[in-house]
Amino acid sequence: MKTIFQGLALVACMIPRASSGQEGNGLIHLVSSFSAPVSCIAPSRGDDLVSWVGLENGNVIRVNFSTDEREVISTNFNGRVYDIIEEADTLWLGVRNQGLIKYVITTGR
Repeated sequence: MKTIFQGLALVACMIPRASSGQEGNGLIHLVSSFSAPVSCIAPSRGDDLVSWVGLENGNVIRVNFSTDEREVISTNFNGRVYDIIEEADTLWLGVRNQGLIKYVITTGR
């Protein structure tokens, strides 16, 4: 059975809160809407409060859970992003009909 998140995704994960003096259970949740259906979600290796969201239209969004900031990375790929792996300043993207793509964040290529 194929499941695709349409337009609105609820992302919840157990992440320790930054020391802000607030008491809680450490659960941070974020409700976000995106321009295309979500096809994958991957954690950032550099920051526990950041995740990468791959979309059906080929775009990738960097989401910061603590600030709710989003950075859209237009990859110019015309295919579903199946998987994202972050390595230093590089994203390895599994994209439909294009295979494994190396995307360097700092250069945008």
